[in-house]
Amino acid sequence: MLLEFRLRDEPGSVTAILELISAHSFNISYISSQENGTEYQLFKMGLIADNADKIFDNSFFYSTFAGELSSAME
Repeated sequence: MLLEFRLRDEPGSVTAILELISAHSFNISYISSQENGTEYQLFKMGLIADNADKIFDNSFFYSTFAGELSSAME
């Protein structure tokens, strides 16, 4: 599963994301952040889902993560 979002391009903006990754014990396959000359940076993160048959469960779990991510990013 690939997540892509925008973060504020300021020191420490990735720290909250890394703390969420650690808190949820995610298995990360890919992580990339790129500035683009604006006040935001593009951030991509690949997550490995252990059991593809549980798509509904994964969707619910990741929507919870997305909500926490939105809060962390204000």
